Amino acid sequence: MPPLSSSKCLLFFELGNAGFDGLHSGVFGLIERIEDPGCSPNVLPEVKPWMDKLQVLQKLALEEGPSARIFKAVADPPTTSLQRLKGLTTGGLPTFIDVGNSFGAPAITEDNLIHQLIKNGRRVIMMGDDTWLQVFPNHFHKAYPFPSFNVKDLHTVDDGVIKHMFPALHQNDWDILIAHFLGVDHAGHIFGVESQPMIEKLEQYNNVLEKVVSILKNHSEPGGLHENTMLIVMGDHGQTLNGDHGGGTPEEVETSIFAMSMSTHAGSTPLNLNTSDCKIAFDGRNAICIGSIPQLDFAATMAALIGVPFPFGSVGCVNPELYGLSARTWSEPNDFSDGNNSTCLKQKKWLEHYADVMCINSWQ
Repeated sequence: MPPLSSSKCLLFFELGNAGFDGLHSGVFGLIERIEDPGCSPNVLPEVKPWMDKLQVLQKLALEEGPSARIFKAVADPPTTSLQRLKGLTTGGLPTFIDVGNSFGAPAITEDNLIHQLIKNGRRVIMMGDDTWLQVFPNHFHKAYPFPSFNVKDLHTVDDGVIKHMFPALHQNDWDILIAHFLGVDHAGHIFGVESQPMIEKLEQYNNVLEKVVSILKNHSEPGGLHENTMLIVMGDHGQTLNGDHGGGTPEEVETSIFAMSMSTHAGSTPLNLNTSDCKIAFDGRNAICIGSIPQLDFAATMAALIGVPFPFGSVGCVNPELYGLSARTWSEPNDFSDGNNSTCLKQKKWLEHYADVMCINSWQ
């Protein structure tokens, strides 16, 4: 089945691992351990130096209307990186017995999002944390892995990602780009969240994201390389102020997902599908609507966006807000002059797409 919305997806992992009170983190970027305080506007009574450092994402959420959103993502414990990676790609619930495999990651044999992407002809490239190559050993069109278990090394993985990522953004040989940063995670483990290395890493990520967004926007014109690209920046887990993660405390399970569609603004999500909380203030004047999504829903939602079957064992659902961000059916032209008829038509078309998503998985 062809993609229902995004033709390219850039994923950044672990940019939001500092927790939801900071900003936690298809370009699909995983910034290890983005806690929300870096990405979402700070609402804590005491302002910390590491909070609100990923301001580019807050700015985009304010300025890009319905094309950019921040979500509070809630993980299921255990919140070790391997188990979160497994949960994000299978849509299932890893158990604490899996923690024993954290330092010798076996290949994931359950049906998963990466397998479905490859099986359906999508070209996936990966750069960063070498755990991806351990759990998905023969899946990637291209791979640039870097060693991940030297927690005293804050820069090798991140520098490697940056080296390969920016040239890739100008190339058309991929459909999914996974960039998995680790510096924030390691800074937390060694120095703690309230440390200068943590602040420096978050500021570095903010600068990287500004450049990435600039490239994507400059090539998002009709017919452009990134006309239908979706950017996702997320953390796989949070962490305590001491830099620990693995358990089920709010600091460990709460992280963030930022998503932005480069296509034409999709329009507003219908009220009956909108679960956002718009009470979080930003800059004393404006408010950013913060949606909420269980990490369990990530695999199913991404599969729907890209147009591949859900992982067979997924227990997650398609999140209508994240899906609607790139479905592009809200703003399709119509011949109705009456506002109510126009709204009904848009909702009807969107629901037809949503029904198609459900049918993708009917073979199970």
